[in-house]
Amino acid sequence: MSRQKRNTTTSYHLVRLKFGKKTIFELMAHPGAAADFRIGKKSLQEALMVDTVFTNAKKAKVATSSELQTAFGTSDFQEVARRILMEGDAQTTSGERKASAEAIQRQITEFVIRNFVDARTGLRIPASRVQAAMVKFNCDMKEDIVQQARRFVRGAQAKGDLQLRRKEVVHTASFPMFLKGTVLALVEGLGCSILSRSKEKDMFVIELGCLAGELDEVVKKLDRITSQQDRDGETKSRGKARRGARKSQQNETEASPSGGKGRRNKGKAANTKEDGKRRSARRSKRTR
Repeated sequence: MSRQKRNTTTSYHLVRLKFGKKTIFELMAHPGAAADFRIGKKSLQEALMVDTVFTNAKKAKVATSSELQTAFGTSDFQEVARRILMEGDAQTTSGERKASAEAIQRQITEFVIRNFVDARTGLRIPASRVQAAMVKFNCDMKEDIVQQARRFVRGAQAKGDLQLRRKEVVHTASFPMFLKGTVLALVEGLGCSILSRSKEKDMFVIELGCLAGELDEVVKKLDRITSQQDRDGETKSRGKARRGARKSQQNETEASPSGGKGRRNKGKAANTKEDGKRRSARRSKRTR
């Protein structure tokens, strides 16, 4: 599927996304542009050198609309290109791979220093010790930084390279009692420690120990539960109001026919009486 062509005299990197066993879709992107696109530094137009999806860029084999529709559920170039850039394997130079790995290692080091202390002394972990323990750690360019940091900490502690203790901040939150199960499941999934739990009237109160660097994210996710509950409550209230309005309208409708029937019967009786008078008058004339 081809679109407007741009200048391709400069070097390019291929971004490949595989479907099934044989089908591969490729884009020609500027060197390093795929990584910039994924973090929002470049637009789709800035990242690509050619607005074309290939099945083999080196042989200039262009993907057909039917092939794109089968693989992506659409033949729209921009939607397909965005997915390939986000999910595909981008060709990189050794220098780019080294720079990306170093950037990930710096972020992991900052995460460990911010959220953990030396288990023996309770003091801050020197960055040099964290970096020394990270020499053989395999960085994943696509994996979330927090998940990689947790994986690194587990591995370093298991090997004895680092002895760490979580540096926690305490957060207290309260929720309606019926949300207790939902809240506990979320807290366990986030890796927070439960320091205490209690009941106050109809509220469930929980005291959490969270990593200092993750507190904001934990609070956002807990707030999301109550926000969802508020929306559900508002929806139920609106539903009750609509049902009440429908019931009222139905009662009015049921009452209306009886009133109308009475008026119709009354009119019918009046017409019958008048018809009777006319018939009597006609009989009197015939008698005369």
